[in-house]
Amino acid sequence: MQRRTFLATGLAPLLAACVPAGMPGGVDSLLARAEADPELSTFVAALKAAGLDSQLSGGGPYTVFAPTDAAFARLGKSRLDQLMSAGGQAKLRALLAHHIGRGSFTPKMLTGQVLQIATLGGGSVVADGRKGLTVDRVPVTGKAVAAGNGMLYTITRVLKA
Repeated sequence: MQRRTFLATGLAPLLAACVPAGMPGGVDSLLARAEADPELSTFVAALKAAGLDSQLSGGGPYTVFAPTDAAFARLGKSRLDQLMSAGGQAKLRALLAHHIGRGSFTPKMLTGQVLQIATLGGGSVVADGRKGLTVDRVPVTGKAVAAGNGMLYTITRVLKA
């Protein structure tokens, strides 16, 4: 199957049309949706420590592949503490930016497709929707959550940037 790459440039009008109605920055933001999920408390704390929380409360559209608390626990307490410290902020920001795709990709857009999605970190992730949904071979759990500024998916492991 041919892999397609989607970048935010040139596709902004199309991607914006795929974003559910709502008000970015309000209760319908990606940050608000993540804060409402008890399995994403570490992810939300990491976003705040990295200074990415304001970006997800407005702006976009984005597709967020958010690691669960259990996924962050797999990093180990010392590694997580190091990333969350003031000295680890740059590494944490780069790590989290790799989990945030440019553009809003709904389940319908991903089903049956293999897409390379540009991330805020400057790289890309591969979303494979041919047999379930994975991102960089990490399973997506639960259902997709639509927000006013994009889509939120939970994943079982922290992605390598």
